Amino acid sequence: KEFFTFVTGLASNPNEVTVILCNNEDAVDQTVASFEKYIEKEIQLYKHTSSEIDKLENAIIKTKGLYAILCVCDDYSKANTILQEYGFD
Repeated sequence: KEFFTFVTGLASNPNEVTVILCNNEDAVDQTVASFEKYIEKEIQLYKHTSSEIDKLENAIIKTKGLYAILCVCDDYSKANTILQEYGFD
């Protein structure tokens, strides 16, 4: 797998985009499952910070071909619009 992660903000206010290019479709499925587990773990970590829980519960996980993307951000509408422009429906 090749991957790129971009994280902004403070540790108490994370925003992140992770893009992973997988070797095959099975790896894409495994990556999506890993993203889902990661989000569940982060929800437990931030369970006392409601603004972070909202962001994590609305995390975007999308795939296109062999790419898998995880996006945790404040403006999910804008993020979805950008991802759709690049073919992530």
